[in-house]
Amino acid sequence: MKIQTILLLFLLCLASCSKNNHVELEHAEKLMPLAYDSSLMILENLKDDYEDMSDADKALFAMLYIQARDKKAEVIECDDRLEFSINYYTQTNQKNRLAHCYLYKARAFVQIRDYESTSRNLLNALELAKDGKDPSLLGKIYFDLGRISGFQDHFDDALDYYRKSVACFEQTGEVKNTAGIYTVMGNIHQYYERSDSAIYYNKLALSLTTDSIIQGDVLNNLGYIYYNMNMSDSSVYYLKQSLHYPFFDTNMSMRLYNLARTYYIMEETDSAEYYMHKASEEDMDIYYKEEIYRLAIGIAIQKGENELIPHYMNELAHIEDSIAILSRQTDIKTVEKIQVVNNHSEKVKSQRRILLAAAIVLFLIGLSVSYLLYKRFKLKKNAAEQYKAELEEKHERLEETSELLEKKQEQIKKTVEIQILEINQQLEKVSDKYAGARKKATLTQRELIKKEIFEEVLKFSNERVFIEKMNKTLNLLPEKLQYEFPDINYKEILWCCLFLLKIPTPDISLILGYTQSSLYKFKQRLGYKLGYTSMKDFEQMLYDKLSS
Repeated sequence: MKIQTILLLFLLCLASCSKNNHVELEHAEKLMPLAYDSSLMILENLKDDYEDMSDADKALFAMLYIQARDKKAEVIECDDRLEFSINYYTQTNQKNRLAHCYLYKARAFVQIRDYESTSRNLLNALELAKDGKDPSLLGKIYFDLGRISGFQDHFDDALDYYRKSVACFEQTGEVKNTAGIYTVMGNIHQYYERSDSAIYYNKLALSLTTDSIIQGDVLNNLGYIYYNMNMSDSSVYYLKQSLHYPFFDTNMSMRLYNLARTYYIMEETDSAEYYMHKASEEDMDIYYKEEIYRLAIGIAIQKGENELIPHYMNELAHIEDSIAILSRQTDIKTVEKIQVVNNHSEKVKSQRRILLAAAIVLFLIGLSVSYLLYKRFKLKKNAAEQYKAELEEKHERLEETSELLEKKQEQIKKTVEIQILEINQQLEKVSDKYAGARKKATLTQRELIKKEIFEEVLKFSNERVFIEKMNKTLNLLPEKLQYEFPDINYKEILWCCLFLLKIPTPDISLILGYTQSSLYKFKQRLGYKLGYTSMKDFEQMLYDKLSS
């Protein structure tokens, strides 16, 4: 009797604790929109009780916990608890909460730069939320989709997602979010060199909110815009003002870098170096790390500190390798297409299950009806098998043709690679000839010698000779470019050939007479001129022409 009483008291205690947890979780959920710090404190206190919670409370806890940590700008990760929430809300068909889980799962992936998984989870969230009644959630999803599109150079798609996000936040009156989006839209317009639109959106953001973080970002953006307009004094003014404002995530390093770069252009090398080092001390995005090392190389050249250049170039190469890996991830457009195909496949499977159930019901209704249906099914199956056999035969013929084409392209590719190797061997051989002269030369004289080496091998100063040589070396690349893009000029063809010959970027800058930053802009303008908004697609087009 005593044992039964103790067990009863224990069960009552567990029920009481479970009920208390549920009340606390509901309270944390209500606090989340306006007081996420308080919500996070409640959730931290409940964390040790997770294993004793009901399934519903476990699912709600994990969803709220990652949401609160994200709002506090903490590092978040996708763990077993969040996966449990996703499974639970999928089984119970709670679309709004499931969409929240996918949104924050996507944000966990974006922190480790897994953009493919990020895109997939955001599209899952969008599918669940777009028919719901939560415009705030929908606005967050569209914003994140815009951000991923921007990361992958799909800027027009990014602008479209941001406009949809703004429309959602205008419904809910979330002015701060709207202002933040306008600053990002301004950055995209500046990327397209639409300075008036960039200034308009940043000032529009400034008029909507008194949030000091956004105000600091706007001042930084205005400084960057004026930098690109060659108005260095205005750029310095706004960028210095931005340093006095609080910041989010890596934004302070971005402000300091922009200021360092402006001073570098003004040839105030000491100030440029000071702010460059300040930027390096802050948390920094990988793309700005790349630009910092480019700037460091430029400053070292200006100051004549040649011994630092190899170190900076080595660090820059590591960063560029990491960025190249990121650029090879499946982009959001492809993920979206795959998602559509998968959704269609699920609908087809669902339809098949319904048909099977209908067939079973019909079988039970009467043997005669089921027999007729069976005969009809057999006829369709035979027709389908015949059609399948025809398709397989066509597929085999197509594979044979494809194999022949691949062999031909592979042979061309090997020939081109050998010829490129020969060019580089010629460059090394000529470079050895000038080795003694380079040892005695100044930095400027070394650059002239290096340019003379390239001239001796490539004859780039003679347009006709160079193009003939590259037509032989690079499988008629100049001829293909001139035919497909009649507006292309010799300097642009020269860059394409040097790029495919794998000439280092600093040497291409030397040959074309550009700084590295100017060469980067030259490459972007050339990509746009030839119809490519993605530099990755532009470069792939050039590689494809080597073997086509």
